[in-house]
Amino acid sequence: MTNYANKRSQEIEKWQENLKLAKEFRKKVADYDKWKDWKAYYRNDYAPGIIPVNLIFSIGRSIIPRVYFRNPQVSVIPLKPGMEMQARIVEALDNWLVRRIGFKQTMKKVIQDAYLTGTGIIKLGYDSEFGYDPSVYDQGYEEPVFWDAGDYEEPYPEYNSKVFRGLPWALRVPGRDFLVPWGCESLDTAEWVAHRYLRRLDDIKADPKFENTKGLKGTHTHLEVDEDKIRRELYKRDSQAEYVELWEIYDKRERRIKVIATGYDKYLRNVEDDLYGGQVPYESLIFNDDGDYFWGISDCKIIEPQQLELNEIRTQYQEHRKLSLIKMLVDKGAISPEDFHKLESGEIGKIIPVNGDPRTVAHILTPHIPPDLIMASREVRQDIRETVGFSRNQMGEFDDSTRRTATEASIVQQAASIRVDERRDVTADLFAQCVARMNKFIFQNWTDRHVLQVVGPEGGRHWVSFTGPQIAGDYELRVDPESSLPVTKESRKSDALQLLGVLGPIFAQIGNQKGLQQLITHVLESYEGINPGNFFPDPEGVGGNPENAIPIDEYIKMMGGQIGANIPIQL
Repeated sequence: MTNYANKRSQEIEKWQENLKLAKEFRKKVADYDKWKDWKAYYRNDYAPGIIPVNLIFSIGRSIIPRVYFRNPQVSVIPLKPGMEMQARIVEALDNWLVRRIGFKQTMKKVIQDAYLTGTGIIKLGYDSEFGYDPSVYDQGYEEPVFWDAGDYEEPYPEYNSKVFRGLPWALRVPGRDFLVPWGCESLDTAEWVAHRYLRRLDDIKADPKFENTKGLKGTHTHLEVDEDKIRRELYKRDSQAEYVELWEIYDKRERRIKVIATGYDKYLRNVEDDLYGGQVPYESLIFNDDGDYFWGISDCKIIEPQQLELNEIRTQYQEHRKLSLIKMLVDKGAISPEDFHKLESGEIGKIIPVNGDPRTVAHILTPHIPPDLIMASREVRQDIRETVGFSRNQMGEFDDSTRRTATEASIVQQAASIRVDERRDVTADLFAQCVARMNKFIFQNWTDRHVLQVVGPEGGRHWVSFTGPQIAGDYELRVDPESSLPVTKESRKSDALQLLGVLGPIFAQIGNQKGLQQLITHVLESYEGINPGNFFPDPEGVGGNPENAIPIDEYIKMMGGQIGANIPIQL
């Protein structure tokens, strides 16, 4: 037993050394020591006496709304004939799940991380935030309500409102809490990854998934380990709670999930991977790839020199303006002290007696404001815009230096550029990849029957009951990158109405009522907030309500699909 304990202790020491090297790698490649400065610039925290022109904030606030999706919609396309009805169920489930777990908000934060630090991280999981354990997993849901958390007799050690029992989840991981091995090129090639988090000692001991907690002690009462001063101050409010710094390590070589605590020589978890199928439970968003290393290049790193230069120019301009205020040199003794206040008076017709020639008694100073400062400011702004690929038009303002034409107004509205399109495309790929991985969790773990309302190809709404294996298959998921631009919604409406105007009369003339109904459904779907099913009567009998849901096999047969066309899950 002693030899086993020594071996485990040596393994943990080795992991601590690996983590140390990974921190050095992040510091060297990702400019980790500068992250706090870039975040401070974004918050407009500059040195006293500096007049900032905060383009790091304004460019970030221009990029983020153009990249994330205002109303994300996932399209699911089956890659095997006969799976069309299953694909409709998966599509309805995905779009409900995205809203339920707040994935849109998660993506927005990850995009901000990618802009500020170069790399955004999403962690994917199922059922429990701190480790899925099939031995304690209980779906705990009776159809049709399967999304509400159950009641617990004892205080439950997890309370993230975006993590539900029996559902996948996707959470943002700050870059400061994430490590990859030294020299790692990508998550695909990473031998292991590590996620740092701080958790209350009493929650760890109350969590049945953790072991060897008897000798564990809290090491951080005020979370001194946290490098963010604001977070440290916030946690001081809970000064009596003891926290433990934990590292959750996914070891791809052994396909095991290991949790160690700083300063503790035992594993708190060391279990086989029952969920991820050998893939690390993380996805990354990187706008500016390094090419050789995992960590991306921050936009702020590129912008920072010009940002500081612009601040200096604006501060110098302020000093010159102060010097340019009217000042006078007065012959000492030529004006009595009681008459000095008359020089400052705004009244008209004041008479000030002087001793001597009035033309030589006082001299007005008229300092000069160098016009080169304004020119330099414009050049720096232009340098920054060229660096990030944003013109004044694409930041939502008119360029007064050029003619204002209809084409320019269109550019302002569309805010389109090659670089922004590329960012949206990368974000869409990440969005679809995360949803696809969450689908696999559902296919694998939803062995009980669940119920969901699905809009059929005829436009009617049907309550369908199904299990995960029944809808498992090989699908292609798409998220339209241009859905982040409001103009595309209007174009979709216009295209749908034109299609209805062309094909509607033809379908009506030949009596193709099913095709006409599908066409009307397509038009209604182009309007945000409208459920096409509201315009068609609900089916009566089976499938008309959650309590009388239609089994998936009957639904597929009714819609003309193929039963048993499923493809084995590829984990």
